[in-house]
Amino acid sequence: MHFLYIDESGNTGADLHCPQQPVFVMAGLLVSDEKWRKTQSAVQTTLSAFLGGTLPENFELHACELLSPNGDGPFAGRPRDARNTLALDLLNLLVERSHALFIVPIYKSSLAPCAVPQQDFGFGWAHPWQFGFEMMLTMFEDFLRGPDTGPSSTGLVIVDHEDQYVEFVRNHTNRRQRSGGWRQLRKVVEIGYSAASHANPLIQLTDLVAFTSRKYLELETPRAAFWPQVARDFFAQCKDSIWDRVKFKALSFKCLNVPASIIGHAKAIRKP
Repeated sequence: MHFLYIDESGNTGADLHCPQQPVFVMAGLLVSDEKWRKTQSAVQTTLSAFLGGTLPENFELHACELLSPNGDGPFAGRPRDARNTLALDLLNLLVERSHALFIVPIYKSSLAPCAVPQQDFGFGWAHPWQFGFEMMLTMFEDFLRGPDTGPSSTGLVIVDHEDQYVEFVRNHTNRRQRSGGWRQLRKVVEIGYSAASHANPLIQLTDLVAFTSRKYLELETPRAAFWPQVARDFFAQCKDSIWDRVKFKALSFKCLNVPASIIGHAKAIRKP
């Protein structure tokens, strides 16, 4: 069994013109049933050590709090260098434990004027979250059918719970499970929700991947025009630390005959 934890950053729904959040990123963290317990423990141990040995009650890692200019929430007032080091230590756990990552980046300024394909695959071509989720399912199914997993491997998706997408996720997943051809979900057998993300360190780690990936991509937007060089260097370092673990960078699918319209659309909107 393989678990895919999904979270996103920069979500403004169907609004593609928010200057404060010009980039959307959906990230997926892939963890096998043999590794998830040790990885979860390693995340908690790393956070506990940073916070003095014990996690606060109902603690939840929010990347935006950890990496805000002065730190927010449980990270308020802590030195920026120390918080940056913690973020990199957490990201490096993914490398040390050889976990795969899926990342769907979307520049909203590229998506807004984009002529969307006519095909109806059950998602909104111009809706970042819906398109991102479609790509996550496709990547996961292709990965599970590929040579890196056994013939009996199956997959469970865990999505950070958001009420506004529950019906879409349910309907879209059911539709794909009933479909044939490239859209059929044979290996992805179930979708679950992390209703209490404070109790799920791997969703929190996925949030960190999504957030730092989004900030790196924002370097190519006007929003980053006045960012200090140290911030630019840090988010570039975050990207470099996990890049080798990211799958489907070229959007090449070995097992699924994904239509050219989907691949072309994904490529067009991941560039500013």
